[in-house]
Parts: sequence; structure tokens; C-alpha cells
Amino acid sequence: MAKTTSAKQIVKKTLLSHPLPKSKNGTEPVFVYGTLRSENTRKQAIGIRIPVYKAEAEGEVKQEGEYSTISFLRGGHVEGDVMNLTHSQLKKVDKWEEEYTRHPVRLKDGTVAWAYSRKPWFNTKGKPTKEHPSYQ
Repeated sequence: MAKTTSAKQIVKKTLLSHPLPKSKNGTEPVFVYGTLRSENTRKQAIGIRIPVYKAEAEGEVKQEGEYSTISFLRGGHVEGDVMNLTHSQLKKVDKWEEEYTRHPVRLKDGTVAWAYSRKPWFNTKGKPTKEHPSYQ
């Protein structure tokens, strides 16, 4: 008999097994897929222009009214950008994204970066809550 995998198991395996992003030269990678892809929005949030590079994560973007959030499930790909931020810049983005929770995600190139998902999908430890659409 074939073993079936629940959505909860997929979320746990694909999202929660990632290590935390590693700091390089005092910065940490942050994957952005929505409004923070705009250079002007990044400047508003952080206070300076931050260079980015193109990246892709596994999952899909969902619209919640005027906001986007990402579901990091297997299948589908989310195009975005990665910016490398200092600790103080990361705290500014945390404040900017106050309706979102920061958690690690593995990018297509193998990099582990921070990403933001709309609350209450993830708790403060980055684990999906019952409100997550794939939680079972």
C-alpha cells in the first residue's frame, strides 16, 4: 500500500527543515516577492537603496485582499528578489512587514533566505498555524 503524505507533512518537510539563513559579511539574505520588489518601497522601508538579485522559491503567491502572501508548498515557483541586509536593516523590514512573520525558505539555487508570510499563517517560531490553508 502506498503511503500518502498530508499537506501538513509537506509543509513541515519543505519549510521547517530549513536551517536559518547564514550571515555573509555581516548581512543576511531576504527573499521578497511582493511590494518590496519595488526599489522605491525598499527605500521607504529601509531608508537607503538596497541592491537585489533575481531568485526563485518553490511555492505559490496568494492574494489576500490588497496583500500578497506566499505558500511554500512543493510545486509552482515564485519569482522574487534577494536583498542582503544587516541586522539593523532586517529589523527595519520586520517593522515594515509587521503584518507578516519572517521565516527561512530555501531558494532554487540552494540558498536559505528569510521570507515573510502573512500572519497568522506562521507562529513566532516559523511553524504553520491552523489558519494556514495547507494545514491539516
